[in-house]
Amino acid sequence: MMVVEEAVMPATLTIPDLTEARWQEICEEYSDYRIEYTSEGELLIMAPTDMGTGARNMIVAEQLSAWSRMKSKGVATDSSTGFVLPSGARRSPDAAWMTRARFGKRPACPEFVIEILSPSDRRRKIHEKMLEWLANGAPEETRAAFAKSALTAVTARNAPMGYLVLRVAAIRFGSGCLV
Repeated sequence: MMVVEEAVMPATLTIPDLTEARWQEICEEYSDYRIEYTSEGELLIMAPTDMGTGARNMIVAEQLSAWSRMKSKGVATDSSTGFVLPSGARRSPDAAWMTRARFGKRPACPEFVIEILSPSDRRRKIHEKMLEWLANGAPEETRAAFAKSALTAVTARNAPMGYLVLRVAAIRFGSGCLV
């Protein structure tokens, strides 16, 4: 067992050729954390999100879910969903959508992926993660998402790094502002 302190989160460990059995052991060992595995053999152990990030994630996931139900052609998922990608990576986007034909298959990459850029994220790491989604089958025409701060869509043609950008505004409840 490894001891990982939240003060050093996210923790990055190198574990090449991670087996399914070892992945399951690690997930059970660190069940209170968010865990991802890159195609380069990096195991990422991350603390749960803070309340503000969780609230922003929920806004995006709710809107994607509503759109998915309206279109009735696929399934929307939230940040707790892990995907086994063709490269062997195991990634969890903040929100994603995939057609019913792809849903439940392994390996599989969603057709639409949203990654939210939170204050603690490094833009370069999020960019690398988006490139990994694209390399594993996320279609070029549905590139998505850096989210930062007014639910405004920016077209893919003029978005930074060619991605669709979603900006999530402060969440207001009554007269107060949550995030």
